[in-house]
Amino acid sequence: MSQTLAFQYLLTPTGIARNMRITVGGDGRITALTQSERGPWDGFFALPGMPNAHSHAFQRALAGQGETRVGADTFWSWREAMYALANRVTPKDMRAIAAQAFADMLRAGFTSVAEFHYLHHLPSGRPSTAMAQAVLDAADEVGIRIVLLPVFYMTGGFSRAGAEVDVAQVATDIWTPLWRPIPQGERSPLARWLGCDRGVVDAALMRLTAADQMGELFKVMGIADPKLGLLPGFDS
Repeated sequence: MSQTLAFQYLLTPTGIARNMRITVGGDGRITALTQSERGPWDGFFALPGMPNAHSHAFQRALAGQGETRVGADTFWSWREAMYALANRVTPKDMRAIAAQAFADMLRAGFTSVAEFHYLHHLPSGRPSTAMAQAVLDAADEVGIRIVLLPVFYMTGGFSRAGAEVDVAQVATDIWTPLWRPIPQGERSPLARWLGCDRGVVDAALMRLTAADQMGELFKVMGIADPKLGLLPGFDS
């Protein structure tokens, strides 16, 4: 169902326009702009919704815990607290936390989000795509457009060794289900790219993953050209 809103000033592709009426379709997209000489006005100034290009929704549960330094706190101590939270979040928790984060984004004017998701295990340690599904369900519940970007970490940071990881097992348990094509008419199973039929494997933190490990990951997933899984700017 479409909706019409009127504003005294509006940011358009050609600049700021005065006394404009916007028609918004049921999918939230602007379908028409028309002149409106008189109110009533729904607001003074309007601009299109902004995208949040980098989100870790589960960290919303850390709000208020890292704003003030205590003792010898560093980035690394904050990260340990963040990982402690990540290790105890359940799919039910994840949906509630993500819904709060996405609602906060909508209130601030963000209408789409790129969710860098790396919670691929349950608190028991068992691999599960339920965490990713919880994030997508939260986005559907709140009404924000989402790009789910599964993140693959192999090391713990700069010159810090990570745990031994069986890349083939990770690909089988997590990445293949996330990457599978979406059948026609089916709602996004675990990954979506705003209408595309495949998810995106995030390689934005390539420095944390060796090239040969990325190659093995893509091979197990059946991806012929590894560049299909890289974001623009990280294909060299």
